Amino acid sequence: MKAADIIQIIEKELPQYFSGLIQEVRTNLGTSHYRRLSDEELSRRIVAVYHHLEEWIAGREDSAIRIAGEDLGKRRFDEGVPLGQVVLALVLEEKYLSQFLSNAGVSLEGEWAQVIVEYFQKMIYNTARGYETALAQSNRLAQRATVPLKAPEPAKLPSRTKADKPESDMEISRGGEIGEVGG
Repeated sequence: MKAADIIQIIEKELPQYFSGLIQEVRTNLGTSHYRRLSDEELSRRIVAVYHHLEEWIAGREDSAIRIAGEDLGKRRFDEGVPLGQVVLALVLEEKYLSQFLSNAGVSLEGEWAQVIVEYFQKMIYNTARGYETALAQSNRLAQRATVPLKAPEPAKLPSRTKADKPESDMEISRGGEIGEVGG
């Protein structure tokens, strides 16, 4: 099978396939941040990953995956999606693609299996790199925003007179009365 055949199968049949993957992403405990997205938004994100796969199959350019993955990681960091959930979503996409192609009669043994595995490995790695870059940038910005404060001077407590003392600090007179001085 040629690369063009695989791309054609993915482009032609993939929209029918989305419902299972979207359901998995919505119900998987490890992808809870994706539940707040609409089906349309989840579909758009899935299509973007598979579009990059098509580009990878056609040209196998590492720079394209690096750029796409790093951009994806930075965007997910900005959205507040934990890195583990981003990685799991990509793992689920790989799993569902393998099942889909297998159901479509495409043998995923040999070269094509390796191509798909390699794509997702590179995509996950570069996504994590982009996420870490965004996190580091965020930390640098936070450090710059922190203005060192002068240590506050200790508060000067007013000195107490005998009349200001609380009962527990009052002296007891020889006669046993609280608060009497002397007498």
